[in-house]
Amino acid sequence: MKKYALIFVLAIFVTACVEKQKVSTNVDYATTYIGLNNENTLILVPIETKQNELESESGVVMQNIEQHLRSKGWKIHTLKKEKYTQLWNKIINQLGGIYSSTTGKLDSLKYQSAIAELIKSVNLSGNASGVIVPSLVLRQAKLKGGSTAFWDGSSRKMIKNGKPTKYSKMSGTTKGLSLRILVFNEKGHWAFTSFGGLVLPYESIVSGSRAVIKLRKNIFKNEEHVKAGVKIALSPIF
Repeated sequence: MKKYALIFVLAIFVTACVEKQKVSTNVDYATTYIGLNNENTLILVPIETKQNELESESGVVMQNIEQHLRSKGWKIHTLKKEKYTQLWNKIINQLGGIYSSTTGKLDSLKYQSAIAELIKSVNLSGNASGVIVPSLVLRQAKLKGGSTAFWDGSSRKMIKNGKPTKYSKMSGTTKGLSLRILVFNEKGHWAFTSFGGLVLPYESIVSGSRAVIKLRKNIFKNEEHVKAGVKIALSPIF
């Protein structure tokens, strides 16, 4: 059975919604978005990432998402990964897929229908306020001041040999790791997509005149950075 993970269609879905949105720096809203009903429960699906090496560490981000939402008074129903995967695949099969048979592209209406079915299938005792789909994505960050990267509402010092860089003549761009939040309302309609900068995932290892760029280990060690990025990404809900 072919598996359909949300992470592989999120970027396509967001692109398909461009004509229906108002654009901000790190938030894209549906023009009809007026907020979510905080008297009901938000369904939170497992966090996804294309970087397999980050999957084992992504639980820290997920925990912070839940904690921040609950601290703001929201009731959260978190789907376990195995249950969610089985349920999502079943829904997609029942709908006959979510891609156009003529173009091969994602059908945004079918995708939203799948989200609506997901809400029904979870079968909460009360009504759901919507669905939150979190994922970890790489985003372009601008270097300013020689050693600081800015992206998605965050700023972080570049990492060199395991430590934040104090002085540097670097310029241009680098890659920042962000939390992307895709939110659908209680009817399964897209509400908004937002981003919050978490950490700089890469560091430069310098030895003499040679420098190697590699993925950092334990990149979510600074939980204050994680909390800050999560807060930025979730801010449109409140």
